Amino acid sequence: MIRPPYLTQGSTVAIIAPARKLDEELALKAKNVLESWGLHVKFGKHLFAKEHSYLSASDTNRKADFQEMIEDENVHAVFCARGGYGSTRILDQLDFEKLLTKPKWIIGFSDITSIHLKLQTLGIESIHGTMPVLFTSDEQKMSVVSLQALLFGKGDVMQAAFDSLNRIGEATASLLGGNLSLLVDSLGTRSALDTKNKILIIEDVGEYFYKIDRMLVQLKRADKLSELAGLVVGHFTNITESTLAFGESVKEIVRFHTKEYSYPLAFNFPIGHHQPNLPFIQGALAKLSVTTHGSSLLTLKSE
Repeated sequence: MIRPPYLTQGSTVAIIAPARKLDEELALKAKNVLESWGLHVKFGKHLFAKEHSYLSASDTNRKADFQEMIEDENVHAVFCARGGYGSTRILDQLDFEKLLTKPKWIIGFSDITSIHLKLQTLGIESIHGTMPVLFTSDEQKMSVVSLQALLFGKGDVMQAAFDSLNRIGEATASLLGGNLSLLVDSLGTRSALDTKNKILIIEDVGEYFYKIDRMLVQLKRADKLSELAGLVVGHFTNITESTLAFGESVKEIVRFHTKEYSYPLAFNFPIGHHQPNLPFIQGALAKLSVTTHGSSLLTLKSE
C-alpha cells in the first residue's frame, strides 16, 4: 500500500464536497480550525454552488473540484466536507492516477466510504475520520484532536470496552471498511470491497434493524465475511424498528451471521456516526487484540 506523507506546519490542504451541500458558515469555521493547526486551506471552486437542491454542485462541477485537488501538487491532503449521498455519482469519472506518484491523504467517512474503497483498489491508503462539517461541534472535540494527531503522524492505539458478544482472539492484517450501506453498495462494481484476510470495520446510521440484517446477509452471500482476519463493529446509530419489530439487537445480528467463523470479533469501537468517531487508516497494517478485558486496534505500518 502507498502511504501519503504526513502533514507538517505550512502544508496546504483542500476542502471539497463530493456529496451533500455544505453550509458556508460551517466551512469557514472548519477553515479556522485547520489554520489553527498551522495549515493553509484551499476551497473547491464549487464548494458553495447553488446548482442542486441536495448535492453540493452538479456532477460535473463536483468532479472538477475533486480532480483539481488530486492534481494540484501544492495540496497535501483533501478533506471531504461532509457525507450524505452523491460520491458514487462521480466516482468512476475521477482519475486517481496522479495519487500513485504524488500521494496525498483523502479524508472523510459515511458516503466517503465509496471513495476509500476505490483507493483501496489502487493500493493507496486514506483516512476514515470526521469531516469539516463537524469540526466545531463540542461533541466532536476528541474526534477532531485525534484526526489532527493522525494527520501529523502521531496516531495512537484505539481501544474499546469489553462486550460479552465479542469473540476473543488476535489478528494482524490490513484495515478496510466504513459505512455498511456503502460497503454493500460497492458489490458488483469496479471498486467492490475485497475482504480476504482483512480486518473489516463496519458502522451505520439511520437504518432499520431488518435492513442491517439484510445487508449482512448480502455480504455473506457475496462471500465477504468468510475469509476475514477479524471484524470490528463501530457505532450503529439511530437504528430503529419498522412497523414489525425485528427483535434482535445489532450485536445479536452480527454475531448470528458470523457464528460459524473463528476470527476475532470486537464490538463497541469508537468509529462512525456517534461520538467519538476516531480515525483509522484504510489499508494500514494493524493488530486487533480482543481479550476478556477489552479490545484494541494498533496501527503498525504500511504493507
